[in-house]
Amino acid sequence: MWPGRHDFIAIDGKTARRTHDRRRGLAALHTLSAYATTARLTLAQLSVPEKTNEITAIPDLLDTLAEAGQLRGALVTIDAMGCQVAIADKIVEHGADYLLALKGNQPTLEADVADYFRTAPGAEIVTKTTVEKGHGRIETRTYRASANVDWIASDRRYPGAPRFAHIATLVQVHTTTEQAGKTSSETRTYLSSATLDIERIATAARGHWGVESMHWLLDVEFKDDLSRYRQGHGARNMAVVRRFALDLVRAHKSKGSVKTRRKRAGWSPDFLLSVLQVP
Repeated sequence: MWPGRHDFIAIDGKTARRTHDRRRGLAALHTLSAYATTARLTLAQLSVPEKTNEITAIPDLLDTLAEAGQLRGALVTIDAMGCQVAIADKIVEHGADYLLALKGNQPTLEADVADYFRTAPGAEIVTKTTVEKGHGRIETRTYRASANVDWIASDRRYPGAPRFAHIATLVQVHTTTEQAGKTSSETRTYLSSATLDIERIATAARGHWGVESMHWLLDVEFKDDLSRYRQGHGARNMAVVRRFALDLVRAHKSKGSVKTRRKRAGWSPDFLLSVLQVP
């Protein structure tokens, strides 16, 4: 469906909330997905017992992508849960770059990076601003990046500080949203092993929203959260099937929403065959 190399890969987890069974002590299925944000395709997924197990499961998912030849040269984005030294090293080991969010799990490092951007000379900072309008909302994003990272690895760091060995760029994204007469703002910071290319970094940071959009579509259009599969491998198997179905429907070139295309596939065998790419 998309034979070329994937430039941007987002990794994120999703819980199918109704798959739990309190009587049997069965936790809800939590699935970790690797998503090609440009192609809008789920490349791989891995089931984990709980959300907290993502940290140990992400390296396995990265190995799977690398074995399939999907990882080399890509820029991998992961939320704050995956901002771990071992995960960063694994990504670089497979010939890719990372863009990892700093929030909560690395509070001291997050504060240090935020302080740097607050006091950094203008000559060290590269900036890009985008404005998006839609659905009655205006979003303004200001991306700031710097290649001054030497101080992170210095001996002045506190004892036991996480040692990210491949940091090449620091990133800060400030988002302002205007909707229904109200304004909200948010600032996020990131670490990246990619060289300073503000266009590529901005595309990757914005594109991470794609995997969250995919999870939203699974809930809204495929009722993933309402599924009550609990026996055997049913929940895991259907999680795979739903992602296959969503990928196929979104890849089809016809007009209309995902909901409209699904209906057409149910009404017309010919359209269904074209979605399934059967000659």
